[in-house]
Amino acid sequence: MFSLFSFILIGQLIFVVNSNQLRHSLANKQFIDQLTEGSYEIIHPFQLREKSRERMGIDTREHFLNTTPIQHFRQVSFVLRSSVLLNQRLRIALNLNEHLLSGGENKNEAQLFDKTAIQSEKDMEVIRLSDVENCFYQGTVIGEPGSMVTLSTCDGLWGLLAFANGSALGIWPLEGGDKGKRHPHVLFRVFGNGTECGGGGEGSNDIEGQQQEKFIKRRRKRTKKSRGKRKSEGEENLRRLRQQRLFLDIALLVNKEMQYLFNIGQPKLLEYSLNALNLADLIFKKGLNIRISLNYFALIENLNKNNSNQLLDNLLDFTINKLYKEEKDVTIYLTNLNKQKQNNYNALNVDNSVCSGRAVGFTQIYNLYGPQTAALSFAHSLGHILGLEHDLAECGCDMQECVMSGSKGQFDHFPWHFSACSSARLERKRSANQKMECLLKSSNLFSQFSPSFLCGNGQVDQGEECDCGRRDQCSDPCCDPFTCRLRPHANCAAHEECCHRCHVRPSGHLCRPTRSICDVAERCDGKSGECPPDSHLLDGTHCGLGNNGQCWQGDCVDSDEQCREIWGKGSRVAESLCFSKNGHALEYGNCGRDTEGKFVECAPENERCGLLQCHEGSASPTIPNATAFAFQFVQEERQVQCKVVTNSPLGFVKDGTSCGEGRVCIRTVCLPLAQVSPSVKCPSSGSNISQCSGHGDCTSAGQCLCFDGWTGKACDLRTPNRRTDNHHSPSLEFSSLRDISTRFVGVSDGKVILETTTLLIILLFKFG
Repeated sequence: MFSLFSFILIGQLIFVVNSNQLRHSLANKQFIDQLTEGSYEIIHPFQLREKSRERMGIDTREHFLNTTPIQHFRQVSFVLRSSVLLNQRLRIALNLNEHLLSGGENKNEAQLFDKTAIQSEKDMEVIRLSDVENCFYQGTVIGEPGSMVTLSTCDGLWGLLAFANGSALGIWPLEGGDKGKRHPHVLFRVFGNGTECGGGGEGSNDIEGQQQEKFIKRRRKRTKKSRGKRKSEGEENLRRLRQQRLFLDIALLVNKEMQYLFNIGQPKLLEYSLNALNLADLIFKKGLNIRISLNYFALIENLNKNNSNQLLDNLLDFTINKLYKEEKDVTIYLTNLNKQKQNNYNALNVDNSVCSGRAVGFTQIYNLYGPQTAALSFAHSLGHILGLEHDLAECGCDMQECVMSGSKGQFDHFPWHFSACSSARLERKRSANQKMECLLKSSNLFSQFSPSFLCGNGQVDQGEECDCGRRDQCSDPCCDPFTCRLRPHANCAAHEECCHRCHVRPSGHLCRPTRSICDVAERCDGKSGECPPDSHLLDGTHCGLGNNGQCWQGDCVDSDEQCREIWGKGSRVAESLCFSKNGHALEYGNCGRDTEGKFVECAPENERCGLLQCHEGSASPTIPNATAFAFQFVQEERQVQCKVVTNSPLGFVKDGTSCGEGRVCIRTVCLPLAQVSPSVKCPSSGSNISQCSGHGDCTSAGQCLCFDGWTGKACDLRTPNRRTDNHHSPSLEFSSLRDISTRFVGVSDGKVILETTTLLIILLFKFG
């Protein structure tokens, strides 16, 4: 019998849903009966289109494309009005998970079983992934930081909304009615259930298990204040993990008998399985930077035996004998749970087996109402297969259970986070390259995506006019986040430097000022919203006070200025005699260290590129904690002073410093400028072979920056105007050298005898 609430519900929906159909729907009755009073409500979600703000039905199919399988919109938005559970209006923004089914994209017809052959075997039916309708979305609740949403939309909205505080809501479409704006759904509270598994025990005997025990013991010694550091530790581990994404290809096997046990058809069983895998993918993506994709899917015979260990053995045998030709990283078997059998677990797997033929596990479930149950079990088992152990008490997630918790029973929250212990353990495995090679691969997805898929990634890719990110992130009034094309009223995108209120700025508007005397200011051309490419004076152009420096990649590199930065006002580069000490492989004269830590002597041609030799200035360097030497001697009745810093990279001559005419220092080696700087040709007039007719400087953009009194593209026309480029207003300004403040650093006196007959006096200062 339906509850009174259910009868009231039917009365409310009579204008949309046939009351007899809803009342006699076995699926509706079974679903509502398993919920507790006050833990659910009936809602009528609708789809909101960004452009027109029009309220649509819940169908996300792109019917006008007429493709097989049917395509779904890549980005959608839904509104859910909760009057009982939350008493608020929820808006969710979703992106189609095009990665989920990408694992099988490269399979040709010969690699897949023919359906007639499959039926004749009577034990396995392989589903062609290319024929599967992808209606699986991932996203967030707008205005709820730290939230996540996974939904399938093949037959109504079916999935999960999880929030940062650990609470979660499930949504399930009732049978009956159409897929319009008034289609009824059940919104219900979701609680977590501990994965009762037979693996990943606490305190394993392997080395990594011992490391985790040591890690836990150290944490136990900390005060409660240390709990506040878990988030930062987890974020630091995740930052390292994000340096390289892992890709996990799954072979998913489903017990075909569940169709009859749960009285559902194959499409619904397939949707449930992929829904669970979609949620597991989002959990791994957010927590460990691992993407999950389905590479193989089949309905197989019942492998269930008397206990879980026998089931795992049967699964392993089946995988080795039947799936040895299939490309996969892990094989997972989904089946129903039979609690009447002894030693029966929700999940069991072969621990730490990834990238081997023994990487298998199974998940057993009670019903097919909530894919989150299978998703958590998937994630938990995959964690063990990757080598993650159960979290101990000190490895909580903000005082809550985590994905790898070994706790049993029901939680009052949905545990979808990995702990700092799990991320640290995976980071150790990755840094040690332990059995993780198969996951360090490029995903087929990113090489086969159509350009339109990249819309929404925040970068303007080929075929796009703009890209302002996801719909809930886009703040560009000029860009359509659905298509990554400019809106009808716009001729440029707001992020472009030469765009103002969606219109191109006039020619000559400064869009990128100079950063140094070797840089060139860029100005809008009046045709495009983009600022012209960043350009600068050619490498090797003289610059600085007295033209003692030279331009290098847009900066003026001047040894005198570098000495002032180290030794303060009044310091200058020392004489060549000081640089000759770099050829002796001493602490105060060298070209760096070799792999054994020994000082390397500079070749004669590289002496000007080793340690920077300065004189005058302050008595101590401005570099904190610097070790420095200062010595002076008399050469041909002249007093020569040499000062160096020996324990800092700042003590070496900067890259780009001149070491002779047409030569430049690069990593303590003096090289021809032509070898390390691209050749650029600027215009010149008539028979004049000099760049810019000898009356200007050439820029990296191949344009001339004319000296005062000259103009024209080749700087060959006289003019009373000041220095200009060939078609822009003045763009270079000289900046004065900054004074470097000095401060006293501790000094210890000592004496050293240098290897030279001309040395009379040595003053050695070592600053610690």
